[in-house]
Amino acid sequence: MLYTTSINKKTVALPYNNKEQSTDNTSNCNARPKTFTSTSPSTSGTSSTIESRRPDDPCEPPYRKHLKPTWTCPSATCDSRAPHAKLNSTYLCKFNRMATGCIYFLLVLVILSRNTSAFQNIESETQHSAGILRNNSKQIQNNADEQLKHNSSKSKNNNTYYLSKHQQVEINSGAGVEDKNISITNNNSNSNSNSKSNKKANTQHTHSYTLPLTDDHLNDIFGAYSIPEEPIYTNEFAVHIPAGAHVANAIAGKYGFTNRGQIGALDDYYLFQHRHVSKRSLRTSSKHQSALQSESEVKWLQQQHEKIRRKRDGPYSEIPTYSPYNILRQPNEFAIDPNTHLPFSSEAALPSSVATHPPRLEYREVGTHRIFTDPLFKEQWYLVSKNGGAKDGLDMNVGPAWQKGYTGKGVVVSILDDGIQTNHPDLAQNYDPDASFDINGNDSDPTPQDNGDNKHGTRCAGEVAAVAFNNYCGVGVAYNASIGGVRMLDGKVNDVVEAQALSLNPAHIDIYSASWGPEDDGSTVDGPGPLARRAFIYGVTSGRQGKGSIFVWASGNGGRYTDSCNCDGYTNSIFTLSISSATQAGFKPWYLEECSSTLATTYSSGTPGHDKSVATVDMDGRLRPDHICTVEHTGTSASAPLAAGICALALEANPELTWRDMQYLVVYTSRPGPLEKESGWTLNGVKRKYSHKFGYGLMDAAAMVSLAEQWTSVPPQHICKSRENNEDRKIEGNYGYTLATHMDVNGCAGTINEVRYLEHVQCRITLRFFPRGNLRILLTSPMGTTSTLLFERPRDIVKSNFDDWPFLSVHFWGEKAEGRWTLQVINGGRRRVNQPGILSKWQLIFYGTSSQPMRLKSDLLNAQQRHPLSANPYIFSSGGANMGQATNEALAPVPNRQQLL
Repeated sequence: MLYTTSINKKTVALPYNNKEQSTDNTSNCNARPKTFTSTSPSTSGTSSTIESRRPDDPCEPPYRKHLKPTWTCPSATCDSRAPHAKLNSTYLCKFNRMATGCIYFLLVLVILSRNTSAFQNIESETQHSAGILRNNSKQIQNNADEQLKHNSSKSKNNNTYYLSKHQQVEINSGAGVEDKNISITNNNSNSNSNSKSNKKANTQHTHSYTLPLTDDHLNDIFGAYSIPEEPIYTNEFAVHIPAGAHVANAIAGKYGFTNRGQIGALDDYYLFQHRHVSKRSLRTSSKHQSALQSESEVKWLQQQHEKIRRKRDGPYSEIPTYSPYNILRQPNEFAIDPNTHLPFSSEAALPSSVATHPPRLEYREVGTHRIFTDPLFKEQWYLVSKNGGAKDGLDMNVGPAWQKGYTGKGVVVSILDDGIQTNHPDLAQNYDPDASFDINGNDSDPTPQDNGDNKHGTRCAGEVAAVAFNNYCGVGVAYNASIGGVRMLDGKVNDVVEAQALSLNPAHIDIYSASWGPEDDGSTVDGPGPLARRAFIYGVTSGRQGKGSIFVWASGNGGRYTDSCNCDGYTNSIFTLSISSATQAGFKPWYLEECSSTLATTYSSGTPGHDKSVATVDMDGRLRPDHICTVEHTGTSASAPLAAGICALALEANPELTWRDMQYLVVYTSRPGPLEKESGWTLNGVKRKYSHKFGYGLMDAAAMVSLAEQWTSVPPQHICKSRENNEDRKIEGNYGYTLATHMDVNGCAGTINEVRYLEHVQCRITLRFFPRGNLRILLTSPMGTTSTLLFERPRDIVKSNFDDWPFLSVHFWGEKAEGRWTLQVINGGRRRVNQPGILSKWQLIFYGTSSQPMRLKSDLLNAQQRHPLSANPYIFSSGGANMGQATNEALAPVPNRQQLL
């Protein structure tokens, strides 16, 4: 099986939940955190070092108490505390004094010899421990469930990966084309006692979703997982032991491991660490893997490896910040009492239109641009266009949402990044410790190290929930939302770290915002590992009491390298709301990546010196004591938090929205109009405009909250899989060659998983071609919509294939699945091809519903019947469509429109 680790298979992971700081022994002294030599095990690095904050440390620099220190080396005497170690475990220490070096070298030899002896004793220890296990197996079995319940603050959830009494499964084949599907209905939900008392009531929410049962089903969603070339392995092992914590502890002790505990919210997944395994190595520890695999209770394991993850704030992130502290504190002439509410319109109607996308709600007569006392509000042009806004006068229509009374109150957002400054004067009032954690340091304080490089998460947090009416900086889109942060990018990153972040307190956190991902270098194809995949699944099935966690993701900054966000497994996922960027003038910024998985767009930075950037809070530290704000936040990093803030307004308008409901709202309300000056817009089969650059257009906060007020949950999601086309097809090497292949499908008609109204479509492709970056791949639907799954990437000259990679498209939203689909593979690159390639397999996976997904509340239907011309402003008008009748007092079907069939 793909994820079963064997001696010959490369597998991996990294640091997790430990106060020990990672030390990069190849970096210079100034980049190293303050440490002293210790024999205690650490989670990463080659030397055994743990964080020290001794007041008598001669290398201790002055630092602010509220910030985590960064050790610097003021003298040569400090260098001896950082021994260098080769990856092959042969230690060669370099010190300023020869005597000290010799002593350290002898100590290392002694330790290595002891390690060898210790491992030789494993067999005898194993036999002894096996006897203990046999004698206590009955007690372990009886107490396992009780121990798990004790170890977790949330109730045990049986709806992941294994059949239980809450799940029903049917496997069907559609007539004629062998459309296979697996449907599971989950009728249980999770609750979390860590939620605040003032949090929304933890009501049970019946949530139907097709849930993967095995690693093979996870591959259907995310594609086959592969280990990067020459990974750096650590001394940590992720293991799956369904028998529970008692058994996990016994197995760990049996082989000399330390059980570091459960991995995030993933039940029965544990992190083992072994102090006799190298913390950084180019080789796997096959002996220890084999030992764990010999245990029947270990169902899966993986030695962790380091992952390269980059923040998406653009390469010009060192532009000076806005103004000194004393200028930002100047009073505003329009200051008002912070307790004064904006003028609301409780009876505000939805915008009326017969067009596909609704018009903007007007609010400028209210003068929202003059309400806030916050000095940088006038720089937030993307929120209120009168603030020197978008050059065509269009903004993201946040003002009318505020006028309706929505400010994010009661919604919890967490920024997964390098941490946030918890006591920043423009964040402290909204800071939520229950939505925060320091994974890199294994403590509850997500405040980053004050080294000048860790301001990214704080800036993103300010975009979402900067406090209003306090004379600091600007205002957040959802300025009354609760904001938290996860410190995960301020150290080594691996699958365990990502899984922890993505599954942090899912019953309390509503929205996770992430502005990072794999390298945007135009050649990388990478995505979440096995544990992060399970964290996504857990979030959408169990988060928010079963309604599903909402994951907002920055689409990527690799435009200057012609990168594609469809090669990023995070943005290329059905579970994430992928957000692109537009400049102040409404054009494509130079860093934008074009792809078919982008759902929508918000404003961000453009060309430096020509277009404005995003105004937000900035890191307040010893390196910048007079700069707490900035107007130079950039890249898709700035776009994703703005989208998260708008989603928070919609959740306040309707707390019952599921994760899929939120995606529907974004698709139905985003507006292409402000961005149509940029080329590339096309109508899909239901007459909705889409773009590979901007998705369905610019997000509209007012339209989203108005539609959210009337929204009822979409029907259960169905997943329909076509047959696999396994016929090898040759891809010729001459420039412009096009391989076209077809597949007829019936959308699993007549089965329980029939898909008539599409949401996402994945095309799983396995092919061999070099150079891979020459290829362009297109998919055309039965309704004539052509979506480019992959654009040429000239820098992608890596000798690697696409192995079951699930290219995602959202461009077929609302179309039908049944009919002929056409896949085209084009050699569109200019690089020389020495031999033809092979398309060896492709398969389509359809996500959607069997019934009309959009159902509004009956009062909206009544209004539509009174005013036929304003029938449904979010769906393209088909002329004389029949209005239909309400099915009951609470729910009403949307009029049956021809282009949605």
